[in-house]
This record gives sequence, structure tokens and C-alpha cells, in this order.
Amino acid sequence: MLQATKLAIYIATLFFIGYSYGSLTKDTFFDNFLIMLLSLFIFIFAVELIFSALKKKIPSKDTKEEDPESWSTMMEEVKKDFEKSWDLSYDNYRLHIVNKYNKEQLFIDGKLVSESTRNQWYSWFIPYQTLKANIEDATTPITVKVKLGGWFSLNCKVYVNKKLIFKQKLKYDMIAGGFKDEE
Repeated sequence: MLQATKLAIYIATLFFIGYSYGSLTKDTFFDNFLIMLLSLFIFIFAVELIFSALKKKIPSKDTKEEDPESWSTMMEEVKKDFEKSWDLSYDNYRLHIVNKYNKEQLFIDGKLVSESTRNQWYSWFIPYQTLKANIEDATTPITVKVKLGGWFSLNCKVYVNKKLIFKQKLKYDMIAGGFKDEE
């Protein structure tokens, strides 16, 4: 029943898209776009149906017991590979910066003042995260900004009142895991 409902939704959606596109491109090369979309839909649906049927027929009791443990163990190891922290001092203030697999944190004198968490899948397309905090108990206001991230390396830049006070770039070693020495 679920497959029939899914099929009906696919057909209705693709018919609407194809009909709208076809009416816009009437008497052009793309005149039969609806037929092309419908064929693509039928192919995708058939492949999905075959794989779901195979998934139901193949018993995998042994692999179900091992896979979650090995997958979760592997993910924990990968997460540990990405963990890195820095300890800095600035005008009698202790700055502690933490980079984790899906979270970046800024601590000032042991107190968490800024945090960035990656919850959605699309948040990984943004390679840098910025943490900002103000130190209020100072005689003059102090603004701390930390920029963490990178595509193939981990960059950490710390700015205090828009002045760069710390910069480090670590290259990630994909084969061995973990970070290489500073570049």
C-alpha cells in the first residue's frame, strides 16, 4: 500500500512539473520533457522497489548485531580524530578553544561564552564557524572573535578587538587519521 501511495505521489508531482515545463516550451526541442521525466521516474521507482524487496528478503541477523557496534565505534574514532583544543592567555584572561566533530566552543576563564553546533546536514557545507564573545568586566570592552574550520585543514584564528593574536593551521592526514604538525 505504501508503494502504491508513493507511486501516485511521484506521478502527480512529475506530471505537474512536466506539464508546466511542457506548456512553457511548446514547439521547441524540449517539447517531450514530460515523457522524459515520466521515464526517469519509472526507472527510479523500479530500482527503489527492487532494492527494497531485496532488503526485505535477505536475512542479516549476524550483520545487524555487528554493524551498529562497528559503525558507532568507527564514528567515535573519527570524531576523536577531529578533536583539538587550544589554550591562550590575553591580559590575565584564559581563553580555551575547543573544536569537536560537530561543535566548536569558546571558554573565557573556564566559562562557556560562545558555542556553535552543527545539527543539520547542510551545515557541513560551511567550512568555517565563528565564535564571538565580549568580556564585560574589563575597564574597556574587549571583543574576542575565533574563526575555526577549513576544507582539508583546521585553521584557528583568534582576534581580540579586531587584532589577530593567534593563528594556527593544522593539516588533516586522511590516511593515518588525526592532524599533522603545523604548516
